[in-house]
Amino acid sequence: MKLRFKIFVLTLLFFNAAFVQAQVTQVTASAGNTGMFDDFLVGDSNVTVIQSYLHEGKSYECAILQSIFTDQTGVDADDFRIFETSVKGPSGSNVSVTANGNIFPQMAKIKPLKVASSTSTSQQSRLRYSLIPTESGLHKFTTVDVYGSNGQDLYSVRCRETTIYGSYNRFFAQTAIVEIQNKAAIAIPVFITIVDAGGNVVVNKQSATANANTRTDIIFSGLPASNYGQIIITHTAPFGALTGVVAEYDQAADGSIVLKRERPLRTAQRS
Repeated sequence: MKLRFKIFVLTLLFFNAAFVQAQVTQVTASAGNTGMFDDFLVGDSNVTVIQSYLHEGKSYECAILQSIFTDQTGVDADDFRIFETSVKGPSGSNVSVTANGNIFPQMAKIKPLKVASSTSTSQQSRLRYSLIPTESGLHKFTTVDVYGSNGQDLYSVRCRETTIYGSYNRFFAQTAIVEIQNKAAIAIPVFITIVDAGGNVVVNKQSATANANTRTDIIFSGLPASNYGQIIITHTAPFGALTGVVAEYDQAADGSIVLKRERPLRTAQRS
């Protein structure tokens, strides 16, 4: 009896919270310095503005996840939300974004969405935006109901950092190779910055292309000797599409190339 009572109370609390959230038309939170996630539960306003604090020069994605319930019954099949085409930066100007809800990992496969047959490929791609902010501050993402406001509904919007981090150490090896594995079916531009232990920028946003469905190697043979530091990779790929390692090599006395060690590339960790 006590267990049933607890479940009943938790159920009441959930639906009460859901009712309050359904009235929200603007939600604000921070994506944080360490890849913290922003999860917003927002209601069935036809247009809802999501505000998230993003940092200049890092990579992020914001994605619309599945509806939690529709009309509190789950029977409304005509609810499908996407981002508007424009995203506003802190100064009010439009921000360049990449709509990639259809590439790996596809949004429809992450969460089962109620997608009507009339929903276009372009609309489905607008379930997720990736971007590299050029200024720090609140960024505004506006979500719209493709079919118009049609009853109380909750859905989730998640913003998270996707910057990839690695390291190099010239005390151990002469040459560092950034090996990027692209799991998506399209080529993805990446930008590589290398900062040494003293905070000096050794490589500043060097551009490269991570080729589709394969591994791409970017070689750095001219890094300062007796030095070590951080490798930072920004991009507009979905979270999880790019993985890889930093492989460090030496040349042996006989001229052969020797792998000294490999270190995985990692995304920012949630604190």
